[in-house]
Amino acid sequence: MDPDNQKCLDKKKIDIPGESSSSSSTTTIVVEVISALVVVVDITSSISVIKLNKFSWFVGRFFFVFLLVLELLWLVGWLLCCLRGMVGWLVGWLIGRFVGWLVEKKITTETF
Repeated sequence: MDPDNQKCLDKKKIDIPGESSSSSSTTTIVVEVISALVVVVDITSSISVIKLNKFSWFVGRFFFVFLLVLELLWLVGWLLCCLRGMVGWLVGWLIGRFVGWLVEKKITTETF
């Protein structure tokens, strides 16, 4: 095998000429900060629009209830997933105990 190819295979990451790994991580951090700022500005502008609206009480309560319902639905879904896992574990444990009991009963009732 060619030694240059072996060096390439031994590397975990192939370096792209002109770009270092630190610059790509810095770019990622900058993009995340900018996106976070956009979200903050969007939320702030939405709040100011709601405050300026003459139906602000109704709109504010509607969004509060809407977000509360979404949060509760997420919580119920999460709990159902946890319960499903626990029920699956319990059923598996019971089946294992039953099979173990059957095997033990068969071994103790058989005469050698």
